[in-house]
Amino acid sequence: SSLVHWVVGMMCELQICNFVCLLEDVLRPGVLCFLTDPQNDDATIRDLIDVPVHKLAREVLLEYAGIGSLMVMLVFLPVQLAIWMAPSMFPLDISVSDPFGEIPAGMLLFQICIPFIFEHFQTTVKSLLCCWFTGVSWALGLTDFLLPRPEENIGQDNGNGEPGRQNRAQVLQVGGPDRAMAALPAAGIVNKGEEYEDDEEQSDSDRYNFVLRIILLLLLAWVTLLLFNLALIVVPVSLGRTLFSAIPVLPITHGIKCNDLFAFFIGTYVFWTSISWARYAIEHVKS
Repeated sequence: SSLVHWVVGMMCELQICNFVCLLEDVLRPGVLCFLTDPQNDDATIRDLIDVPVHKLAREVLLEYAGIGSLMVMLVFLPVQLAIWMAPSMFPLDISVSDPFGEIPAGMLLFQICIPFIFEHFQTTVKSLLCCWFTGVSWALGLTDFLLPRPEENIGQDNGNGEPGRQNRAQVLQVGGPDRAMAALPAAGIVNKGEEYEDDEEQSDSDRYNFVLRIILLLLLAWVTLLLFNLALIVVPVSLGRTLFSAIPVLPITHGIKCNDLFAFFIGTYVFWTSISWARYAIEHVKS
């Protein structure tokens, strides 16, 4: 039981790191500058050496508080919704009747499944993220803030400017020309006091609108991930149980007992294989 809990917890943390990496590939550089890069091991080691202990402890506590809140919103709540929607499916059966046979088979299945899932899920999930962010950012008017533009990619490839500095400047100018003018030094502009007041009022209004759109974006993202995780819990286990119920009938299985971990992997493979075949068939027909 402790081994299963440890494996599930490590899978959740790995999925969070992979999801952050996918977001960094989809979004503009600098949008997620407040998050720690999970692939930058040198920065982590340098922080362990250079950062004072109290600051490092505060960062670790804040990071685990964020992971804990994600677990509540994206694991606990979907599980509670799944229990409410399909009470007959729970509790999940992960008992082992033959430890010497089922545990090695489960570890072998785990070693085969996880690399395959990471390799094939990332491509499809990345395309889904691109479509989702394109549609939502267009609806909320955040396309210039969230998604990269071709000229920015060319400038970054040529080494023109620091990406984080450019994005911070663009965040300041999200409100348009009025905010950009309001950010200039007063000594270089000759305007009347009334025009400054109008610019400040427009700047405050743009700032509030921008914050409201960011809040709506976070709410939409949370609802989307909530529904996705809910489907990820219910659909593979139900499909895997249905397929697994036919396996003990085969003469070579000797009445093997159904395990919901195996059912989840079988259901995930069958579901994702069907989606992959459909996607490849559509691409082949288009070509």
